[in-house]
Amino acid sequence: MSNTIPPRDLAGRFGGQGAFQTNTPAPATMFTKLDNAECNLRLALTTGIEHLAKTEAVPEGTPVPAIVIAASPGAGKSRIARELLGDLAGNDPIVFHAPTLALSEEAAGHAHELAGNAHVLRGRTAADPADPDKKMCRKSELVQRGIRLGLNIRESFCEHGEARCPHADSCAYLSQFTAANALGHRYMATSYLGLPDPDGYGGIIRVVDETFWAQQLSFVTIGIDAFRSPRTFLRHYTKEDGRVEAHAELIAAAHALTETMMAGKSPLDLPYTEDNYRAFALLEYKAQADIPVPNPDQPETQQSGLLARGEDVLRDVSWYAAIWSCLADSKQRGRATTERLRLTHSPSGTVLRVCRRRAQHHRQPMLILDADADLEILSALGVEPHRSTNMVLRPNADIVQIHDRRMTLGSLLKGAELREDWRRVICREVLADRKGQGGGVLVGASRKVVLRFFEDAGHNFLGLRDEEVSWRMLETPLHGAHWLWYGARALGTNRYRTCSTVIAIGREELPAEALEDYGRALWGDRAGTDLAFVHPDDSSMLRMPEIEGF
Repeated sequence: MSNTIPPRDLAGRFGGQGAFQTNTPAPATMFTKLDNAECNLRLALTTGIEHLAKTEAVPEGTPVPAIVIAASPGAGKSRIARELLGDLAGNDPIVFHAPTLALSEEAAGHAHELAGNAHVLRGRTAADPADPDKKMCRKSELVQRGIRLGLNIRESFCEHGEARCPHADSCAYLSQFTAANALGHRYMATSYLGLPDPDGYGGIIRVVDETFWAQQLSFVTIGIDAFRSPRTFLRHYTKEDGRVEAHAELIAAAHALTETMMAGKSPLDLPYTEDNYRAFALLEYKAQADIPVPNPDQPETQQSGLLARGEDVLRDVSWYAAIWSCLADSKQRGRATTERLRLTHSPSGTVLRVCRRRAQHHRQPMLILDADADLEILSALGVEPHRSTNMVLRPNADIVQIHDRRMTLGSLLKGAELREDWRRVICREVLADRKGQGGGVLVGASRKVVLRFFEDAGHNFLGLRDEEVSWRMLETPLHGAHWLWYGARALGTNRYRTCSTVIAIGREELPAEALEDYGRALWGDRAGTDLAFVHPDDSSMLRMPEIEGF
């Protein structure tokens, strides 16, 4: 217990008093000297890469072998890894994932400097480097709709038998997979971890730079009224079709499920078996079978019409199926309750929320470069660390708290006066930097907040793509400072390295409910093991416990 009880705000967050005394000693951190960091990293990475190069890809259902390098940001793990991959792997197929496309391009540029063969894989919606006003795929908007419907994109839009897209011969996206453009190591954004390789490239090692686990989780929220409503695909069938009777049983089960959960009971008490739930999930998915899919050589208007029909019939199909699959999995594991499916409330009414963990698409051994790597989380994702190396550099910065106040996203977005206060702080620090070290000032905040600062200064981004807006904000010094926002854009970047001052405005603080949903997705519904959740207080608020070590 602490000697003082930290006060809470109305939302249950601690704040306002800074640090407080505790009777529990903190474990000592074993720091690595900066002079020793590079040689230690080279040894760990050399051993790890050599081990992975001898490790075969594993079959489905088997944990993916991995080497984990958890070194402090700025230690040089990504740079050294690319140097060693060039030396140890040569032209063997290697896949290197960075948090964003921009960082992938930067990493590939470094690989070229090392005289290695490397190319960047850009998604269909990325800008075409040869023609930045156009996308890599000339039908990118149609393709995005097809992706949301779960279509086989290459067969529906690119080429299928003799049918080919009229843009195929000059397609910037498809040209990435020609033999001449696919030599050497492949660099791509981390988001591709959730997708199969478009051309079966595979690779002997898959490198993942910075954290990726959150992208492997999925959270679906479905209104109970929609879930209990008749499925729209029913109108396409006759009474003689067996699915009509099955559909009636499905809707009855949907009503029973929601009524049971609204009564505070476990849905697993219902008289349905694992096979029943799997049959319900299959019935939801069967709507896909009767919808014609586009062909690559069809006019875009015809493809759009087919997609519209599919969107009408297949809307929410996979979400509904996820509910039944979640219940089937719980039944299979002999559970009495389900943790990954819960009933909650939203501004639009009562909803069902499903927390899921996506299966690993790729089976090659992984080299994970992540300062915050957590072995327990990796294990939950189906990754088996064969060995891990932790390296913490001693901080080399003076940290000054200039405000002790609540700075939520809402208060920063709505509070023009608060933003003006921060503008003055930024200008003051810029002037001090110019008179002192002169390394520059970097400001970090949420992207929406950064955008509001630029709009306050008169910048007009109306009509621009999100990528263009991001590029302008990153490249434009505002109030004399450089800007960056929390999230993937900040992962893996060393932009702070040359700056004398870094100003952090607000922070990204997840509420207890969101943290618990991450836990549900990662570890929920295990056989014989229940998760411990924070219980709501008398006002139905989820408040983090005040007891240390809870």
